[in-house]
Amino acid sequence: SEYTDYSAQSFISASQASLSLPVSRGPLDAGNVLIGATQNMQLAGNLTAAGMLTGRGGRVDISSPLEIVIAAPGAPAQANKLVLNSALLSGWNAESLLIGGERTYGSGSTTVAVRTNLLTLDAGVSLSGTEIILVANQTVTLAAGAAITQTGTQTAADTLVLAGNGSLVRVSGVVSAQTSRTGVTTSALPQLIVAAGVHITGTSITLDSSNSISLDSITSLTGTAINLNSGRISMLLNDPGALQTTGSLVLGGATLAGLQNTTALSLLSYTSIDLYGTGTFSNTGTLALHAGEIRGFNNGGGTVNLTAQSILLDNSANVAAGAAGALSGTLNVTAATITIGQNALVVNQFSNVVLNASNGILMQGAGSFRVQGNLTAITPFFTAASNATQVFASTGVLTLTRPAGVQPLPGTPGLGSKISFEGSTLTADTDILLPSGVISMRALTGDLLIGGRLDAGGVARTFFDVVRYTDAGQVTLTADLGNITLSASSVVNVAANAGGGNAGTFSVSAPTVGGSSGLLTLN
Repeated sequence: SEYTDYSAQSFISASQASLSLPVSRGPLDAGNVLIGATQNMQLAGNLTAAGMLTGRGGRVDISSPLEIVIAAPGAPAQANKLVLNSALLSGWNAESLLIGGERTYGSGSTTVAVRTNLLTLDAGVSLSGTEIILVANQTVTLAAGAAITQTGTQTAADTLVLAGNGSLVRVSGVVSAQTSRTGVTTSALPQLIVAAGVHITGTSITLDSSNSISLDSITSLTGTAINLNSGRISMLLNDPGALQTTGSLVLGGATLAGLQNTTALSLLSYTSIDLYGTGTFSNTGTLALHAGEIRGFNNGGGTVNLTAQSILLDNSANVAAGAAGALSGTLNVTAATITIGQNALVVNQFSNVVLNASNGILMQGAGSFRVQGNLTAITPFFTAASNATQVFASTGVLTLTRPAGVQPLPGTPGLGSKISFEGSTLTADTDILLPSGVISMRALTGDLLIGGRLDAGGVARTFFDVVRYTDAGQVTLTADLGNITLSASSVVNVAANAGGGNAGTFSVSAPTVGGSSGLLTLN
């Protein structure tokens, strides 16, 4: 006979990872420790937080409403403050060390309740560990010359969720370590201060403040993934002029240039990402922009270029956009793949916005991408993840066109998505591929011209050794005040798959042009 031994430690975690589920702790993993005090705390002993054999280390939380100072060994006590020994904390071998609050563990995420208002890593002090998390309701300060260094190997990281305003520093051994904040309100109290000469090194670095981040120009951030989250983000390009607002993370000069070689760079604003002046920001890896709106300032009618290998545009913090402003200049966004993600994102104060995606534009989640001005997408095709619901729209002219040259082939599109395209006039000369989905094309004041492929047809999908067929979806063409033209190159597919399923529907509406009925032209 043959027997295969399975270990709960490896089998369960591997299965969860293969299904993209949170990896739970196993019998070889260390547990959790909460050390809390309301008035006084003295930490002088060792804490063994390492796992058994190949097991994960423990998670340690230090929580207090007192102001917390992480100081060098031998630092004197300070009145009404909790002074912690940095060398002692670094020696605990915790897989994750949280200072300033305490965690509550859920099935898919971990909630952090922040207790302290003020937390400081003293000047010249070093703190190290597999994962270091510093939180405060108001100010986290990394004083001049301080250092946080991620050491060792971390196989999994909790998805952290914080409620309300505050500041956070997270240095993790997992590149995809996720941190989010809900319930952000307008407050000038939260600040994250990163002083001159600070060194932060880790696989993943997250700096977060619901209000402002002060990032000194000679700060060193060394990580595979860098996540910068602030109440507002201002990117200063060439000739940026005067800033319109305060209370933001200002990225310019050497600081902005230093981010261009980041493997995965994420910029999240709890209001807007503001682009000042003209010029190019080019990242060699991936770039994610999360905001309620992206705005242009002081460009004098010139051009701003944002370039990366892949770009994600969304509003993951789900914040509202502000009022529209005067239009000026052009925003070019260029990547192999551009993904439009969840919630409503608005691009304001650019006359023209151009998305260049040589390997396609992917729509995912429920949301919208709206432009104040003209919007052009140069891409071989639009596809969507399954069940995506998105709006791709402009207040001006919307143009969808193919790039020149040989067109790449798309991957397998998701099923059942619903994408609406809207513009004052609309020209669609590229392919929209939404099998069993809903494609809506609408010209609000002018004509609608279709020259590409609109495909909502049914498809065959194989599940192990079984083939199943989906019904076709729906294509709707509407010109509120203009004509509709389908050119000789256009294709509209709402047919069922040859193997089975039902056909879909194709509807056209051109109700009025100058008081008369609109015209549908089929070439």
